[in-house]
Amino acid sequence: AICQEAWMVENYSRYAIKIQSDHKLTTDSAVEEKYLTQSQSRDWFEERERMIQWTADYIDKEIAVFNGA
Repeated sequence: AICQEAWMVENYSRYAIKIQSDHKLTTDSAVEEKYLTQSQSRDWFEERERMIQWTADYIDKEIAVFNGA
């Protein structure tokens, strides 16, 4: 939930957030599901990769602050 909120603030797409959060391809509607095929889910891979890197960088910064760096 914390990551989802942070990613939304960072303006990542809701589809990439949903796919990353679920760790599988699911949506709220059959219409969306139709358009988010496996090939399209790969389109979100790069954004998901950026999301995870952003999260890792954020955690590193927080650890540095905690450790007094």
